[in-house]
This record gives sequence, C-alpha cells and structure tokens, in this order.
Amino acid sequence: MKNGEQVGHMKTCFSRNTADKLIVRDEELMHRVAHTRSVPYFRASGFKSFSDFWEPACKYAGPSGFKTVLDWGCGCGRMVELFRHLAPDCELYGCDIDSEAIDWCKKNLDNIKFNTIPPLPPTKYPDSFFDLIVGNSIFTHLTRDVQFLWLKELNRISKRDGLLLATVHGEFAAYFQFQDKATSILENGIHDGSIDNTLGDIAPKDYYRGTYQRREYTYREFRKYFDILEYIEKGSLNFQDMVVMRKRVDMS
Repeated sequence: MKNGEQVGHMKTCFSRNTADKLIVRDEELMHRVAHTRSVPYFRASGFKSFSDFWEPACKYAGPSGFKTVLDWGCGCGRMVELFRHLAPDCELYGCDIDSEAIDWCKKNLDNIKFNTIPPLPPTKYPDSFFDLIVGNSIFTHLTRDVQFLWLKELNRISKRDGLLLATVHGEFAAYFQFQDKATSILENGIHDGSIDNTLGDIAPKDYYRGTYQRREYTYREFRKYFDILEYIEKGSLNFQDMVVMRKRVDMS
C-alpha cells in the first residue's frame, strides 16, 4: 500500500501433499528450465507457474473445459507434472526441443504423452486437437520471425475455441534487464538480438534468444493468429507478462 492505495499484489500456491509426490530432477535439467539447482526453489516456482496459468485459463473456459492440454516447451516437466496432480481430469501432453529432457520425462512421468519437437514447426500433432496450450517462457527466447512460425502452428493444433496462454518479456522485464537503455532497445516494438546460451548445443546456433517486446507490439502481431482475451502485466512469476488468447479462425 502507498498513500492508502494498493500498488502491488503478490500471490502463490503450494500443496505439501503434492510437493511430497514430485520427482527430483537432475540439477542440470532443473537449471535449463529455471536457472536453479535448488530442489525447493524449483518446486516452489513450479507451483507458482501452475497457478499463474491455471487461474486465467479457468476464467475463460472453466476447469471442465479442458480435455486435451499441451505444455509447449515443457523442458523436464516442471509444470505439466503439477497439471497431472492438480488437474487430473486433463489428457496431458508435453513437448520440447530438448530431447534429453523429454527422454527423462518419458521415463519418470507416467500418464503424460511426451514428444521431442523440431526447433521450427510443424509438429506431428493433428489439426484442431488441443483445448488448452500453455507456453511458459518460450516466446521469450524466439526471434520475431520464429515467433510468427510458432503462432501459426499453435493456431493449427488448437481447437476452434481453444486457449493459448503464453508469456513474453514485456516492458517491465525489459527495463529490469536494460534499465535506461530499454526505451531505445524497444524502439521498434521488439528486441530479439540478444543471444542466450542457456541451452548450449541443444538448440541450433543463435536460435535461443533473450527477446523483449512492447505490449502494443504483442497485441498487433499476436492478434493475427489469436484473439487476445487478456494481457496480464507481470502475470508470470511476477516478472514476465501473460498473454491469454483464443484461437482465431479467420487469419486473413
């Protein structure tokens, strides 16, 4: 509170019963996903991410509206594992370009269908298949042109009324990263020139970026593929912006 007015709001979720059931990952797999080798932090951030996606998704469809759910860019399954425990009625899928992480998921997380996907679409999923697709910090690492390719593919595999919830590095993240240089860096609406070496040789050379974009840019460009239902600033882990979208049938 400041001068009697709310200036911020922070929340999280946690289940001790569920936490005790979660499988411990290799430190390197955790680090690729969450930049941490701490099991308690990895688990806590997973609960927060699940809540950040699940709550707005249910706002626009209701928990009973999700039969097929895809965690696009699932890594070693931090969030989709929580979907398995906290949204057990969903038919769950996970995919990533990290074949080592996907192999780990296949061996350790049952009742979820995992696939390794290429860095560029298409995937092998059928048309109009998913009720809900979540993408946690994926667009944040793709160039502008690759974002467009994946938006088109995600539109293809979404059901007619399907939801896509995805995060972007918005202006808050840009100012946090670049401080007084953020305005000039975002002059053209998006900055995708920073190379991120977190994935090492897993991703093709120069594929994985640190990408930042203005809210106006995201509205203008993402709306070519999806109707934007809500834009939640700092809606993911109190840092990345959450974009809540519904499949756009007419992309002309």
